[in-house]
Amino acid sequence: MLPFLLLSLVNFSNANLLFVPTQNSHFRLDQSSIVTFAWNYSDIMDIKVRSEDHRVALPESSVQNTFNSSAWVLLELTNRTSSFFLIQPVCVGRATFSVKFLHGNYTTTVQYRLVIVRKRKLPDYIFDCVIASVSMLNSLSLGLVTKLEAIRQQKWQTLLSVAICQFSSPLVALSLSFACLLSKDEGLGAFYVSCLAGGGLGFIITSMLDGEKALSSAINLLSACFALASGPFWLFIAWQIFPIDSSSLLYTEIWLLGYIASFFVGIYLRRIGPGFAEGLLTWFIKPFLLLFSILFITLGMYINIYMLSLLTFNSLFASSLFVILNYCFGIGCSYLNCRTIDAKGRKAIRAECTTKNSMLALAIVRFTVGSPDSDLLSTMPIWILFATPIPFAAAKLLFAGRNCLKKICKKRKEKKNRHFSIVASLIAASNVASLPTGLRTKGLEDVCDSQVLIDERVTVL
Repeated sequence: MLPFLLLSLVNFSNANLLFVPTQNSHFRLDQSSIVTFAWNYSDIMDIKVRSEDHRVALPESSVQNTFNSSAWVLLELTNRTSSFFLIQPVCVGRATFSVKFLHGNYTTTVQYRLVIVRKRKLPDYIFDCVIASVSMLNSLSLGLVTKLEAIRQQKWQTLLSVAICQFSSPLVALSLSFACLLSKDEGLGAFYVSCLAGGGLGFIITSMLDGEKALSSAINLLSACFALASGPFWLFIAWQIFPIDSSSLLYTEIWLLGYIASFFVGIYLRRIGPGFAEGLLTWFIKPFLLLFSILFITLGMYINIYMLSLLTFNSLFASSLFVILNYCFGIGCSYLNCRTIDAKGRKAIRAECTTKNSMLALAIVRFTVGSPDSDLLSTMPIWILFATPIPFAAAKLLFAGRNCLKKICKKRKEKKNRHFSIVASLIAASNVASLPTGLRTKGLEDVCDSQVLIDERVTVL
């Protein structure tokens, strides 16, 4: 016999909603709400409750407060005619609760699907607007430092190899989402980032590595145009695998068009007024982006502190491995073009193949997807953004260690040669002392000549 269940949604804002749930009911609540299940029965002996995802919500009871993530929570209700248990939200996400009613050999199981959302406040809307503005300002600033003549001078073989490298990035994201056992939301977030190559971070890394800036900006524009062309194909693939809305395809294309339009606006401003473009870049865009970088690390992480509760080892490992694999593809692509470009050009290719447009992906997710999907999809773009400097820092440390070992080996070799020269001079002096007086002068000249030769050899080494 299916018992009568009464669910009351108790919110801390003193708003009470009372309704009767049925089997496979779907409830939506925020993190400040508590779901209370109360029932009356006459002959039901035991009730068991289990949460499919204990990171999202937990069951609590007045009878028994223990919880085991891998087993059922048993509520002993033999001597009671009524009782209740609570469902306490923990973080943003979805959870399925299974309630099993036991009466002798008869068992009835009812499932309830809960969606835990986050209340969006004014700082959240401000953060989303700033993210969108920064993604467009990045494109505008890249256009302000780009010359059309520099783009035309690039070799088509180099641009084609980079396009092939960018095309393989979504395949890497799909493979990692299945290999690292990511959730569908995390896998879709990583897939969004992989489809949106470019961004200002690659140009910044190229400048820090003293790479070729003209090639970096040309690759950035090519990557954005390539993402616009290949976006429908990849999003159609994602539509078959992940729970994605078909309208997201249209919104993604619109955002990419805006990004490319901002790039060409910057190129046009530089062409008609180089002084105005330089002043706009120096006195407005650079200070704003610097201020945003500081606030993003401090205030931005405070606003999105909920992401720490969604952080898992698999998501961190997948985001780091995604960046490292893209860096390896960039190394291969750069050495395929080693005959046509120099060392500075290879640095630019590595930087552009590794970095992704995480800011644009974050803006698309926040403005086109509803809650809680927008909060869940935003985690992977941010982790990938923070993991981007890892391969460059590791390569820098490896090169520094290699140079240090070379210096140590060189000093040890010089010390060994110096010791050999001293011993050789002592032996030669003892041989001269044993010579007769007539030959001693000639022997000293030979010793001096041999000493000069040894010193010259040490100096050359």
